[in-house]
Amino acid sequence: MGCGYGLSTVIMAKAFPNSQFIGYDFHPSSIEHARAHAREHGVAICCEATAMVS
Repeated sequence: MGCGYGLSTVIMAKAFPNSQFIGYDFHPSSIEHARAHAREHGVAICCEATAMVS
């Protein structure tokens, strides 16, 4: 399941600041929106993977 625009991921990250959350999505536009949403709300992105190992 993809994280889409990251809305619920940001909500959880803000509600539980001592936790880490992972969002997955394969849709480039959704990933860009999720990055922007995280930045707007001060949620750090600690790493990114751009390819999956088959």
